[in-house]
Amino acid sequence: MKKTPLLIIFLIVFIDLLGFGIVIPILPSYAQRGFAASDFTVGLLVASFSFMQLLFTPLWGRLSDRIGRKPVLMIGLVNTVIGYVMFGLAGSLTMLFAARMLAGIGGANISAAQAYIADVTPVHERAKGMGLIGAAFGLGFVFGPVIGGLLSTYGYAVPGLAAAGLSFTALLLTITILPEPKRAEADGPRISTAFSWKNLATVLGRPKIMVLLLLFLLVTFAYANIYATFPLLATRDFGYSDHQIGFLFGFIGIIGALTQGGLIRLFAGRISERILFLTGAGLTMIGLTLLPLAHHAVVPLAMQTVVLHMILTILAFGSGPGHARRAEHALAARGSAGAGRHPRRQPVARRARAHARSGVGQLHFPGSRTSVSVLHRRRGDAARPAHRMAFPVTHHQHPRRPWP
Repeated sequence: MKKTPLLIIFLIVFIDLLGFGIVIPILPSYAQRGFAASDFTVGLLVASFSFMQLLFTPLWGRLSDRIGRKPVLMIGLVNTVIGYVMFGLAGSLTMLFAARMLAGIGGANISAAQAYIADVTPVHERAKGMGLIGAAFGLGFVFGPVIGGLLSTYGYAVPGLAAAGLSFTALLLTITILPEPKRAEADGPRISTAFSWKNLATVLGRPKIMVLLLLFLLVTFAYANIYATFPLLATRDFGYSDHQIGFLFGFIGIIGALTQGGLIRLFAGRISERILFLTGAGLTMIGLTLLPLAHHAVVPLAMQTVVLHMILTILAFGSGPGHARRAEHALAARGSAGAGRHPRRQPVARRARAHARSGVGQLHFPGSRTSVSVLHRRRGDAARPAHRMAFPVTHHQHPRRPWP
């Protein structure tokens, strides 16, 4: 594995996501205090970023296949910089919506970053390279909200301009020191990120994979609500300031990172994937159910803050969809385990195996911190891709077991 390009792309993604994390804790209160937005409008504002990612992630991925990874990363970062400057200088709610949508368009270049890593890593080390994206996400969501909360004490323009400065720094790094990956660098075919409805239908045609994706969608949908609703609840019910909310988001990020990086690795070889998945989803359900009740009359006023922190700890241990990521990988592997046993039913798989030695198809859900890997295995053989996925895809090597 060539470490220099990987470290550079990690630094670029981390700096960019740090800027994204900065605006998370202040966005709802910014919209309401600055522009008298309703709760529903705040929800739309938060969703607008992810909606643009949903639309543009496959487009950026396809464009990166044609013109290269580096140009797409640069285009995305330019959009992000402009979006954050507009965020800081917004004079109306319409301008704030435009800023978030433009930032979402720029943030959709994460598929190009994943494809870049796939291009510069040999197949057997690709999983480690992809882990850098997850690490960048985790660190960005730990430090970003804390920084954003602190900067909000100087006005809402400061966090937005700070995020713009970070993304501009990432843009300069991309222009000056990030090399464009060569097709021959990777030990395998260059990864395509093109969208295909036909391939989407192929994925959904596998019942177990379809159920897994549905479960993942539901958990992600439920957990994503916290980004819009928690700042409103914390401000309205507990009187928290923006910088206190930022620290609470940082607290969730730290506990979640420790859970995913430590506890999950500890239990992975001892507890079944299904139990891990249900545990993560169950903790998320409990935390989200109890969150609005922390300020209920049955909770003594002196205990409400303690109860709130306990509920956030439960949520953090659940870590939303991220807690069950390894379980999802394994469940997906089981759901598609028969792919290689019936070659007549898998014409696409045969064509894919003719062009690639091995890999895992990773579905990145725009606006989410996580992805689902779909592993295809033949009896007695290494993991192999069965088809090009319908969503932005990266292929990376896993050992014979779904996780270490």
